[in-house]
Amino acid sequence: MTADDLDVATALLDEDPFREVGVVARREIREWVQVMGPWAPSA
Repeated sequence: MTADDLDVATALLDEDPFREVGVVARREIREWVQVMGPWAPSA
């Protein structure tokens, strides 16, 4: 997923239905930049 900042990413992940029902017990949000593939930024 992409988000403008950490607060936006956190808000989006808070709405995850698996998290809401307790299937996801823990999460870690880290920035990651894809360098290859369809989501990689164009050079």
